[in-house]
Amino acid sequence: MKLWAKLGASFGLVIAIMVILSLYVMSGLEGVRSGSEIIAKYYMPEVRGIAHIERTILAAVSAMNQYAGTRDRKQWDSAWDKLRIAFGYLDEVSSASESMPAELAQAFARVKTTLVAYRQACGNTHEIMGKMINIIIRMEKAADGFINSMNIVANAHKADVERQRSHAGVKFDLIKQDHDAMTLFNHLRFQFARALSLDDPDMAEKVMENVPTVISMTGKLATDLQDKALQNLVKDAADSARSFLGHGDACMHLWRERHKADAERSALQNTLITATRRVSALGIENTTSLSVRAADTIAQLSLRLQIGLLLAVCIATVFAVLLTRAITRPMQQGVGFAADLAAGRLDKTLDITSRDEVGELASALNSMAAILRQKMEDLSHAREEALRASSAKSDFLANMSHEIRTPLNAIIGMTTIGRDAADMEKKNYAFEKIDGASTHLLGVINDILDMSKIEAGKFDLSFTEFSFEKMLQKVVNVVNFRVEEKRQSFTVHIDEKIPDILTGDDQRLTQVIANLLSNAVKFTPEGGAIRLKAQHEGEEGDDVILRIEVSDNGIGISAEQQTRLFQAFQQAESGTVRKFGGTGLGLAISRSIINLMGGNIWVESVPYQGTSFFFTVRLGRRTASSHKDMAPGLRGAGIRVLVVDDMPDLLEYFAIMARQIGFVCDTALSGQEALDRITQNGPYDLYFIDWNMPCMDGMELTRRIKANTSASPVVVMISATEWSVLENEAKSAGVDAFLAKPLFPSVIADCIIQCLGLARDTGAEEEQPAARASFAGRHALLAEDVDINREIILALLESTDLIIDCAENGAEAVRMFSAAPARYDMIFMDVQMPEMDGYEATRRIRALDVPQAGTIPIVAMTANVFREDVDKCLAAGMNGHVGKPINLDEILEILHKYLAGPEALPL
Repeated sequence: MKLWAKLGASFGLVIAIMVILSLYVMSGLEGVRSGSEIIAKYYMPEVRGIAHIERTILAAVSAMNQYAGTRDRKQWDSAWDKLRIAFGYLDEVSSASESMPAELAQAFARVKTTLVAYRQACGNTHEIMGKMINIIIRMEKAADGFINSMNIVANAHKADVERQRSHAGVKFDLIKQDHDAMTLFNHLRFQFARALSLDDPDMAEKVMENVPTVISMTGKLATDLQDKALQNLVKDAADSARSFLGHGDACMHLWRERHKADAERSALQNTLITATRRVSALGIENTTSLSVRAADTIAQLSLRLQIGLLLAVCIATVFAVLLTRAITRPMQQGVGFAADLAAGRLDKTLDITSRDEVGELASALNSMAAILRQKMEDLSHAREEALRASSAKSDFLANMSHEIRTPLNAIIGMTTIGRDAADMEKKNYAFEKIDGASTHLLGVINDILDMSKIEAGKFDLSFTEFSFEKMLQKVVNVVNFRVEEKRQSFTVHIDEKIPDILTGDDQRLTQVIANLLSNAVKFTPEGGAIRLKAQHEGEEGDDVILRIEVSDNGIGISAEQQTRLFQAFQQAESGTVRKFGGTGLGLAISRSIINLMGGNIWVESVPYQGTSFFFTVRLGRRTASSHKDMAPGLRGAGIRVLVVDDMPDLLEYFAIMARQIGFVCDTALSGQEALDRITQNGPYDLYFIDWNMPCMDGMELTRRIKANTSASPVVVMISATEWSVLENEAKSAGVDAFLAKPLFPSVIADCIIQCLGLARDTGAEEEQPAARASFAGRHALLAEDVDINREIILALLESTDLIIDCAENGAEAVRMFSAAPARYDMIFMDVQMPEMDGYEATRRIRALDVPQAGTIPIVAMTANVFREDVDKCLAAGMNGHVGKPINLDEILEILHKYLAGPEALPL
């Protein structure tokens, strides 16, 4: 039997029974209607009115409590409107009641009286709050006046210090005074505001007790100042502080008055609530008699209705049980099965017990479950693929941003320094730093272009021989600008056992060290200390194991934060991103590089005490001896050097470098100790003196050494401060040379040789610059559409005497070569050009019917540097490939390869 037939028969029977019973029920409904009229006429208006009065008054009291101390006029008016509504309901209900008992009328009157008093108390509170707000505004103006005046004084002190650095000691004391005054006043201002927010006048009174201290500090500062204008500013600040104190006392007086008003309002509030609830209770009692009469009537006349309904319910219950067994139970099973599907439990099936619509529904649900199981499997696979793709793209973008910005910071900063430099020495210094950072940036860009290997899990290293010390110098050039900016102490220690020449991926090693140093600089405050230490850990076969340490005394990292530190996109805490910035990817990339180099990376840190990052790497060593004597002329020459610096670590490292280079070295921690050593041991050949030392700085020590020594000692000033800042005073004191910190052995050796006029034996292993030659009489054709690129090539090759003609596109290059094929000895061909690209131009030149067309060397000069790009150039008929940015040594090698001959004479 179909489901619709079952339901039709059942409902038809129920309707027939209900029709029979309705005739019996109608007489009872008439009695219910009569009783309802009594309730509607007498009971409901009064009960509803009194209940609404209670709700309205309680809502008004709640609103007044919420907005009693508010500064927002709209919120206060809203609460006041609720009080007026409460008055309106009181009048309406009391006047509408025809027979209000005396006790209820008295209760109504008491509510009205109390509500009037409560409203007056609320007005008093609001009036006091208005006065307090006006006083607080005056206090803020006084505080702003104090801060503005003191900021002008502080800025004047800073400017004065920059102009008179040699007399900075006295000015620093004045800066500390105005800084301490501003710091204390800002603290008191904040604490007073906090006391207001906490509604604590006792706390505010304790805060105001400290304002006279600020006034006293500004008075002392005004006494110490010599500048009348600054004295007046400090006096204005003191007047502002006194105004702040006076307004604060007035504010606290009103504050305590408001508390008294709040207490009065609270007492009236309790009385009002009690009276209101009494009115509700009396109103209910008054209407109870009416409700009893209505209830009796309804009880008498509804008996037949109850009997009829009872019979109908019994019959309906019987049929409901039958329908439940036939219909509801299978439907419940279907609902449970659907819930399992919604919860993801797709492994279940529904039993089919009938062939009606319920059975068809069960079959459809089973089919749906099977389809969902398949779809979920497909979605799971698709989600995994999407996550992998998204992760690869995110890694690419984060890596690109992180690794390009670090060297760009050095390039942009040194470009600004070089542009503003007045002397060539400083410009050359900036260009050297730019060159090192640019080389590192070029390596990063080449890695980004090869990103497909990283996404495919084929991230490989590029091994080459490199100088470990020069690699560290390039890293220091990248970060030293920020170190100088934050006036941090930066030292580098290189183990003398580390070979000079190693084999490995120096670009990737530079990337890791630069990242760690950049983080150290970023998370170390001004004046902090940073150390880079390279240590020889041992050797295994042809591999050298190094351990690099980068430590600082910055903010530190907690133990819990260290567990997330090397994960991609993770930083120590979320506040770090807001304050310092960064993608959080650098350490994850560094760990991948270190793992590929056969090493490990870890961190040791204590919060607020500093952080040390360590990593080990395995690098190859040159088959021949990797150690060389940086300055053989110093060994046995009896050179005596005195190093003076207040940092024991630097003196210890200098002594190690002295043993490594080959000269006698004594050290001193202060200027007086240095003078004592000279008295005991006699004059030295060379002095390395730190500029910034306590008691006696490097300038004063240099003057005394020059004055007390009959010979002509050579003094080298060492400092992390820019030479341009110290140059004038240093030269007047007698300083002969300058070395910037951090110090490297080869730089010290060169300085000693240069200062003492010694000859340096470079040795057979010294790297020689690329040989240049004169190509006078030779002609080359350069096809390049970008003006700046043509200008760079012409400038780089100007010293070679090579005659270069330029074409701005491939079509022009073909025309120029066709017009004079015998004129040109070789062609440099760009690939991407307008009108005709380099590939087509090369094919057309090769197809020309002239003898030179098939033999003239054509070399691609392009930024397309993928392996497939090189193959495409060779397939078009080119002889070679040079990538952009242009490397001069590579261009010279190409010229030597194709143009070398009797005409190529050494320069």
